[in-house]
Formats: sequence, structure tokens, C-alpha cells
Amino acid sequence: MRIFTGVVVAVVFLLAGSPVAAQETVWFVVAENPIIQIAHGDSYLLPLSRPEDIADARRRIAEGPDSGVGSIATVTIAVGGDGFNRDVRGAGTPAWSWHVIGFGGFGDFAIELCDGWPTFVEQDVQAFIANTGGEMCLWKYSVVAELDAQPDFAISEGLNGAWTNTETLGQGMFVDVVAEAGKFFLGWFTYGTDGPTERPGDEHAWMTAQGTFQGDTATLDAFLTTGGRFDDPAPVSTRKIGQVTVTFSDCDHGSVQYNFDDGRTGTFALARIASRPGCVTRVGDGVARKRDTGLGNDNP
Repeated sequence: MRIFTGVVVAVVFLLAGSPVAAQETVWFVVAENPIIQIAHGDSYLLPLSRPEDIADARRRIAEGPDSGVGSIATVTIAVGGDGFNRDVRGAGTPAWSWHVIGFGGFGDFAIELCDGWPTFVEQDVQAFIANTGGEMCLWKYSVVAELDAQPDFAISEGLNGAWTNTETLGQGMFVDVVAEAGKFFLGWFTYGTDGPTERPGDEHAWMTAQGTFQGDTATLDAFLTTGGRFDDPAPVSTRKIGQVTVTFSDCDHGSVQYNFDDGRTGTFALARIASRPGCVTRVGDGVARKRDTGLGNDNP
């Protein structure tokens, strides 16, 4: 029994002292194969986390057809942008309203049903997924470049909706992004500094903020509206009180930094109350390898 116990203890310490390394996620650009005439000029981003897949992608980029790695990337896509997938070759690098959730491998052949091009998929994402079961295998596209780092998250209308201040119960924000105008608006549900009074509702503060956004950050002017009464059309007073900066790390998490003219400053975390299909946070560090397609050099 003593020997058995000692072995167990030794194993526990070995496991505790040998943490499993997290898989690295590497982002690749999938665009029209450079040896084929360019027809559409668009692209999408492919995140890979399995070392074997990353090595295959890098070898394909470096050696092309001589690499022995198939040119066609078979992936599974889902409706909704993830804030990262975008057309890096398009003007302004616009975000796609779909993202990759699975990787089947690289191959030299694929069924015609899942062929197309990113812009074609974007025209009706739901119809494409319904027709192919979510599988996408663009015949004339291949991995052509590797990004130096994870792309910055991009604000989009998929962030619209209710968000909560995770540090203060009963407080939060409602976000409204107008992407084509580059505008960002929020309603801030919070309280005044004086606390409750004898009249219900007096403790609430009606705050709003609006401005522009770029990348993952919105820079806004903050306003406070006062003088209103319940269901009363009497005029109210709105005045600028400072600045608010909102930064998002993904579709479900962000942070708010405020700097008010009266000297109050602070930062707090935001979390989405209910996810929306317009922006879906990727699960894990990279896409899961869905299955072996049996095409080209796609090995399990």
C-alpha cells in the first residue's frame, strides 16, 4: 500500500508540474490561387490550431503545388460574423457575415456543390449553408499568406443589443451601431450619485453617448439628460458631460472607460446579455478539425 500511495503521489506531482501547452492559433489568408487568373479579388480568414494543419498551410504557401499539400481548403462555416473574418483584399477590409467553425483539411479535389467564392457566399449565407450543409470548398482558392498575429476585432452591427455592467448589478448599456455611417450610439442605464429619494425614479440617471468607431474601439461624447418626468411632454435639458471609450475583445465582451468633466473617471467590463446571430464568438483558440475528407493530402 505504501508503494502504491507513493506512486500515486508522484504521478500527481508530475502532472501538476507538467501543464499542457495551449494550442497556438495561426491565421491564414485564403484567396484565389495565384497560378489561376484572378476573377473576384476577394478572400477570407482561416484560423488553424492543429500543428499539422498549420505546417501544411505554411508548406503550401512556401512551395505551392510542389508542396504535396492540396490547394483546396475544405471548411465548415456558420451564419454570423465573428468580428475577425473579413476580406483582407477588399477595399476597407470589410467583415463577412459568416465565419469558419470547422476545418476538414487540404485536398486537390472537392465536390462542386460547396464551390463558389466568398462574395458569392455573402450574398445569401443562409441559402449557401442550407444547400451545402455548411461545407465550403472554393476550388480556385488556396492559402496564400499568413498573418503576423490575430487580426483586430472589428465593431459591426452584430454588436447591437443589450449589454450588462458585470461589476454593478442592475446597470448596463444598449448599443446601436450604424456601420455604413461609421456611427456608434449607446444608452447607459445607471444611477445618480445622490442615491434614492422619496420619489421613485429620481435615483436613475439618463445618460447617452454617441460618436464614431474604428476597428475594435468607439470614441464617444457622453451626455446627461435631466428635468424629465414620467409620461410628461415637458421639455428636458441635455448637456455634454465628458467622454466614453468602448472597446470590444470579441462578440460577447468589452470594456468601458469614462472621463467626466466633473473629475469622475473609471473603467468597467461589459458582457452581452443575449447573443445575436450577427456576431458570434469563436469557440476555443482555433477551429476544430471536423473530419478526414479523404481528399488529396488530408490525413486524420
